[in-house]
Amino acid sequence: MIPPLKENTRRRVLIVDDHELVRESVRRTIETIGAEVIGEATNGLMAEEQACLLKPDLIIMDIHMPQHDGISATGRIKKQLPEVPIIILSAHADREYVVKAVKNGAAGYLLKDATIDHIEETIRRTLEGEETMEAKEWRELIWRLADDHKTEAMKPEQLTLTTSVVPLTGEENLIATLQLTTRELDVLQCVAQGWTNPEIAAKLYISPHTVKGHVESILDKLGVSDRTQAAVRGITLGLAWDHEPEPIAS
Repeated sequence: MIPPLKENTRRRVLIVDDHELVRESVRRTIETIGAEVIGEATNGLMAEEQACLLKPDLIIMDIHMPQHDGISATGRIKKQLPEVPIIILSAHADREYVVKAVKNGAAGYLLKDATIDHIEETIRRTLEGEETMEAKEWRELIWRLADDHKTEAMKPEQLTLTTSVVPLTGEENLIATLQLTTRELDVLQCVAQGWTNPEIAAKLYISPHTVKGHVESILDKLGVSDRTQAAVRGITLGLAWDHEPEPIAS
């Protein structure tokens, strides 16, 4: 049994799929964890309209639908509502679909044949701002996306985010660097490694509650809605590297 959402606020979810049976199944799953379905759409165009009208806390999006597919709809919605996380729900396990989805702003990717427990857990964790993938899978995906996006700045051989030296790759990087505190840079590095809040807390000797606060601040400062996009943005801006940060005093 998957535990209900931790916070008292009832989370609002928009379901987008052109199959009624799928929408009904997802609805039951969402209600099981204590969230509320506030709307349904059957195609990408309707999804954009409903998202802008309802401003949900989460969108569950199918890929193959009439009038705009789910991946392109995700990209358009994220441009208008960057703070809203979107989970792609698909029958396709092809890694290329996952990469395209995350490139367009998706927070996660679920297969329709996944177990009910796995779907419930992924939705719950996304709504609570937690990681939704296994660390190894996460790292492979995030670093591939980062490699695809990098156009400048070679990765240095040795650098820890606890130092004051952060490579700059332009005005946007400078602005982001100045906004993030040293502790937030450490947390961002751990997020880029695919670590959960309890794992980050243990590594940096702080509480999970403190980690959650840092993650929320990072999302706000980087202008993203979820950990997936924070990791991609952090790496492409040169704020996170492929190594672990050294813990520092709180």
